[in-house]
Amino acid sequence: VADFGLSKICQGRGSMNRRQMSTVCGSDFYMAPELWEGQYSAKVDIFALGIMFWAMIERITFRDIEVKKELLGIYFSKGRELVPVGKALVENPSLELQIPMKSKGVMNNYIQKLLRGMMAFNPQERPDALSLQAQVEKVMFPGAKRGGPTRL
Repeated sequence: VADFGLSKICQGRGSMNRRQMSTVCGSDFYMAPELWEGQYSAKVDIFALGIMFWAMIERITFRDIEVKKELLGIYFSKGRELVPVGKALVENPSLELQIPMKSKGVMNNYIQKLLRGMMAFNPQERPDALSLQAQVEKVMFPGAKRGGPTRL
């Protein structure tokens, strides 16, 4: 995940997850619902990463007309229009994401739950970065002992 200089340096006390920003930037197909409405926190990155994980696991792509390339991303079709997940959630906050979308045997329940949490409509329901790291490790290394770095 790269922001190409779009990140902000935040000073002061408090958690980044609680800080609100208001400039809209990003690629439509990775934008969290709150970005479409103009107020957001660091949790938008968790949403974008969820979209990327989901697209990579299921190999879901779309054709970007502007750059004339096939790109990874999740979308809903509305006629001939491709609607990004974040925008679809703004239009219908109770929309239930169908994970997996196309490959029914590809994902176990833990991965499905992880992705749904990462792409929750409400940013407060998404994990923060540390919690996400622990969840990803649990999915990737079930039964592994936690508690700090391991020597190889």
